[in-house]
Amino acid sequence: MIPSLVYLLPLYPLAVQAALEVDLNSTESIKRAAAQVAEDLLTYYHGDEPGQIPGILPGPPPGGGDYYWWEGGAMWGALLDYWHWTGDGTYNNLSYQALLWQAGPNRDFVDKNWSFSLGNDDQAFWAMSALIAAETKFEDPPPDQPQWLALAQAAFVAIANGCFFNMGARLARYTKNDTYLDWSIRTWDWLVAVKYIDDDWNVYDGADISNNCTIIVKQQFSYNAAILLQGAAYLYNYTSDQIWLDRINGLLDGIERVFFVKGVAYEPACEGGCGFHWTSGKFDGLLGAGQQMDVLGALSSLLIMDAPVAVTNDTGGTSVGNPDAGAEKPTYSELGPITMGDRAGAGIVTVVAISLAITSLWWMIK
Repeated sequence: MIPSLVYLLPLYPLAVQAALEVDLNSTESIKRAAAQVAEDLLTYYHGDEPGQIPGILPGPPPGGGDYYWWEGGAMWGALLDYWHWTGDGTYNNLSYQALLWQAGPNRDFVDKNWSFSLGNDDQAFWAMSALIAAETKFEDPPPDQPQWLALAQAAFVAIANGCFFNMGARLARYTKNDTYLDWSIRTWDWLVAVKYIDDDWNVYDGADISNNCTIIVKQQFSYNAAILLQGAAYLYNYTSDQIWLDRINGLLDGIERVFFVKGVAYEPACEGGCGFHWTSGKFDGLLGAGQQMDVLGALSSLLIMDAPVAVTNDTGGTSVGNPDAGAEKPTYSELGPITMGDRAGAGIVTVVAISLAITSLWWMIK
């Protein structure tokens, strides 16, 4: 989409060594390798098996498995990109089922089943996968089912800042509704004002709430920078405004400096564990769905320049939207007046909860 983004592509092949043998000058060789990685990724998924829950990877930890709810959303986004870039629709039916199943009762990727581990950014991973579905003309659900664009619009009202910026940019481009553009601009300006994006194009993870968010947590994750980079690219494509091209190039400079060591992908906050340690040129022995997604993205993204451009409402997009999605008041049962019995019951529940918390804290300390 943006010529500047091509500059990072030569760096990706250096991250895909290990056991796969790939001719990086051959489209067919890249597709074969990506297909193998995608197949391996799906070995971690059991949601299509009897008695399992569609859409999610086994979890959450520590008891149910290794993966949180958001990681399923990330996986389906990776597989939709894989399909879009390679043309291989092997996993399209699984992706379709997963995204609809996890849409939630209010069609906004909020489900009470995941309330203990669901944050705005977790919701965003699923919503951004729905956006990929809209932008790539993925199969539209029937009218009585949640629609990809409407799902993203519903989630847009409550999302962490970087994801909010990214989705606003993409929704602005897709719908030509400049309300989304305005929100993205305001979000970018705020991120700069509070120094989450500094003058050297470092992108910091956030701030400590205990200090009223005044002390910045200066950890850097490629995910944060990449989400801003993609959003800026969409805004430049939509507006042709030079300021977004300048910001793209600034973010690229920061990303190359922080996240690539001698041309090899490097994640400063994660090095030394989780299969992310690529700079040594040796396999660290750690395997999982996350590692498979990393390699799948690195491989299949090599084909991005030959893939169809992301569509909009004006260029062939067919996903049905709802700009009011997510804004409706949830419907709850009408509650009766609080009685003395209710108060007594609430008191008992509170005591039990506090007791459990104290017991758990003691157990963790011991």
